[in-house]
Amino acid sequence: MAAMTYDRREQDLGNILLLEHVNVRVPDQQAATLFYIAGLGLTRDPYLMVSVENMWANAGQTQFHLPTGKPNVVQGHVDGVGSIISLQKIKFRDDWRLVIELPSELSRYVVPQGSITIEGISLTVAGIEGSRVEIAIIPHTWQSTNLRALRDGDPVNIEVDVLAKYAEKMAHGKTQGKLTAADLIKQGF
Repeated sequence: MAAMTYDRREQDLGNILLLEHVNVRVPDQQAATLFYIAGLGLTRDPYLMVSVENMWANAGQTQFHLPTGKPNVVQGHVDGVGSIISLQKIKFRDDWRLVIELPSELSRYVVPQGSITIEGISLTVAGIEGSRVEIAIIPHTWQSTNLRALRDGDPVNIEVDVLAKYAEKMAHGKTQGKLTAADLIKQGF
């Protein structure tokens, strides 16, 4: 069966065509196993490392990564579509370097060492120049995600850090509630 491809520049961002990778942090692996494997009928991925703190499950073409820990601040929606400028292996290392051109309206939400989600995968920003963001990909992430299927020029779904959006809103005095930094810390952010 030939692989399906989509031109994400043409899709309605309000509809999900395919979730290739979903990262859901869970507080308890035993409960997650009961829910995702026994309850929902997903299958464990036999090719990826699992442990008492890390599980991978498949539902058709969708891959669920279920690490134990505090939740990421990723909402799972698409803020915009970027384009891969380059994806290269770093010479003499097992790491990779990914450079993406962001839509100009999203670059203000991205900072070095901050979070960005590419194709549903939460990653750390290594650097940013203008609307180009650089991401260093460690071997575990490279082997465990669909990033290795991407090519130069490919469009990619982007989600920026929601905390940056809240910070912008608070800085401009447009908040409705009384969310404070202390509240965020108390919630584990």
